[in-house]
Amino acid sequence: MRALFFNELDSLDDIVRQCDACLDNVFFSTQSTIEIDQPYNINPFDTIMIKENSFIILTTTAIALVNQKAIDFLNRFSLPKQLTKLDNISRKFIEYGFLYNREPKIIEKIDKITAWIHLTDACNLHCSYCFLPHEPHYLTIERGKKIIDSLAQISKEEGLKKLKLKYAGGEPLQNFSTLQALHQYAMELDIEIDASILTNGTLLNSSIIKWIKTNGIKLVISLDNIETKTPQRVYLNGKDSSYRVQKNIELALSNGVIPSITITISNKNIETLPKLLEWILSKKLLFSLNFYKGSELVDTNKITEGMLKTFEVIQQNPPKQSLLNSLLDMTNLSQPHLRSCSMGQNYLIFDTQGEIAQCPMTLNHPITNLDSPSILADIQNKNNPLQNSSVDKIDECKECQWRYWCGGGCSVINSGEKSPYCDVYKRLFPEILRLEGERLGTRIKGFGVA
Repeated sequence: MRALFFNELDSLDDIVRQCDACLDNVFFSTQSTIEIDQPYNINPFDTIMIKENSFIILTTTAIALVNQKAIDFLNRFSLPKQLTKLDNISRKFIEYGFLYNREPKIIEKIDKITAWIHLTDACNLHCSYCFLPHEPHYLTIERGKKIIDSLAQISKEEGLKKLKLKYAGGEPLQNFSTLQALHQYAMELDIEIDASILTNGTLLNSSIIKWIKTNGIKLVISLDNIETKTPQRVYLNGKDSSYRVQKNIELALSNGVIPSITITISNKNIETLPKLLEWILSKKLLFSLNFYKGSELVDTNKITEGMLKTFEVIQQNPPKQSLLNSLLDMTNLSQPHLRSCSMGQNYLIFDTQGEIAQCPMTLNHPITNLDSPSILADIQNKNNPLQNSSVDKIDECKECQWRYWCGGGCSVINSGEKSPYCDVYKRLFPEILRLEGERLGTRIKGFGVA
């Protein structure tokens, strides 16, 4: 009997998305006491065949790659039955809820504070979907240090040992000297720092890349296509930026830095997505796919078909990175979660003036500021204009088998209802699991052998 439980995969931290809250979810854990003398019931699961003797099985809260013997073992508990022995795999089946002797408890947890620090609102690009006004405002070193001090104090008060910083903009490299000073200041704190820079990639050079490498910062570059006929990310004069970004990605690779490429998908670039992924995979880059969030109507059928064609490209050249939280916007198949993101929980967005918003998309509508004595409580206030409700409170989601994997989608665009991308999620989730099952099966010697 063989089983690989997706809840235990540890290869997800290298992926950083443009909207990173969905990777910092307030996950819930299912708790079940393991008792050898109690009868266990099977939790009904769905099965996706990968190949002969290799399957994905999933419940609403757990996913595993198993062989036929594991499925046969579980099916023995279709009627309540006591365990005759307790090996490691049967323990895991209980731990992750495939077998249970009582209804599991749902426990949300916060293990870190995550913060965007906007170094500037200015930008040298004019992307078609950007929601920021790009005024010439710049974060000062003094105010930036005050932001970091406040984050460290919140972490100390909450008993948290990790602080995740995202240096963003506008284009953060337009305020690079301040970025350097603030990161050095943060690293002197008595707390673990996980830092990343979200850049459009146009201003990178060898000196900046070497500094990024020396300081162990993750480099996240936005790139939406390499087809210059349909550019989304253009300079202020309207010219496409993708050629320069590609060259700077190659420069980063030559200096030993592997960027994570964040891709925003819309009606305009979905048809060129397979070509972009082919290039990304050829360079062995990390990547994540994100959906456009704006006022224009999205053709979900077009998005779905384009994604399926992209999956064919990935199947031909599977990456080393996990596909569980990189292929579908605002979702994460590595851990179950009650919310699509950690907005309103442990997620803070600082602008250049020290104002604090709930989400990067609501940066122009702050709800508190650095002078508040209770910043985290302000963010978690149940009366805030933007609420991030549990997916169990969305009527159309309550019975969906995927609800704890998508968490209901982006709260900013959902307005308390199901996601406009719901049909896309449902169509693509099984395909993502199939892709990941194939990827893992080829990397684990002997898996699927009877």
